[in-house]
Amino acid sequence: MPVVRRSAYAASLALVLACPVQADTLQPFIGTWGGSGRVVVDDGKSERIKCNGYYRQTDGLNSLGVAIRCASPGYSIQLRSTLSANGTQLSGTWEERTFNVQGNLSGRIEAGRMVLNVDGGGMKATMSIAVTGSSQSVLLTTQGSGLKEVRMSLARAQ
Repeated sequence: MPVVRRSAYAASLALVLACPVQADTLQPFIGTWGGSGRVVVDDGKSERIKCNGYYRQTDGLNSLGVAIRCASPGYSIQLRSTLSANGTQLSGTWEERTFNVQGNLSGRIEAGRMVLNVDGGGMKATMSIAVTGSSQSVLLTTQGSGLKEVRMSLARAQ
């Protein structure tokens, strides 16, 4: 193998090995979570919600299945998504079953925090999920849906 080709190969291999291991990156999220939060609509009205979140590895170590369900007397949210990790980059699909909308996700994951761009069903949103120890915070802010934001504070179920 010529020296240039060996150098390029070595550099490529070094880049692959330098990428974070997805299993470790996704690990803080895996499990069952429960708690409460608040949903805010465009006119500023808000309502308290109870939420449960379920995160599990799917299709090997690089994928995460997510289900978040929240309910109150006036609202029901049933969000499902599948995320794939490639280093710190995330991509995937989502669906919200109550409103029957779906779309794509893209974003990044670093040190117990995901930041996702949500697109589809006439809606654009940003979703941030952060895990610190046994606590998780979720913030979803939207445009074009009538829903302004959803905030959740969840704790890992024992």
